[in-house]
Amino acid sequence: MNVYKNLIIGLLLFGATVAHCDDDQPSRVENSYGYWAIGAGIPTFVSAKFGYRSQVDHHGYEVGVGVTPLVVVLGVHAFGSYLYYPKPHATSQSYIGLGLRAGGIINGKDSFGYIAPGLIVGKEYVKSDNSRRFIQVAIGPGGLTTEGLKYWTSISLAFGFAF
Repeated sequence: MNVYKNLIIGLLLFGATVAHCDDDQPSRVENSYGYWAIGAGIPTFVSAKFGYRSQVDHHGYEVGVGVTPLVVVLGVHAFGSYLYYPKPHATSQSYIGLGLRAGGIINGKDSFGYIAPGLIVGKEYVKSDNSRRFIQVAIGPGGLTTEGLKYWTSISLAFGFAF
């Protein structure tokens, strides 16, 4: 009886192992493209940015510039981000990233510069017409300004379009 029991357990383990091992290794995912994005959030109402993204499998980066008109001031910035793709796929994939933004707030008489970290969570996909798009949320805790350390929480939602 123990022989049958061990045989059944062995076959189940063997079957589970074979089912778990996928012979088809995922193909390498390599993307790079320029993009423009439009977004909105708090404390900003609307923002626009132009950037470049590059990805090889799980790892990617983006760099770019952006403009954020606030109520009576204008924000301009440059940014760079590291992006991690947990399950890389050529047509649909999610990512999480850490970024750094440096820029300035320009007001009629008062202006200041800043550098600020940020967390990015997003989804990138390819539409049926082969156009690449993304949607992402960016959260920032504040930053170091020319006036000292300032805490201003920001959250924004952006929609991006590859070109």
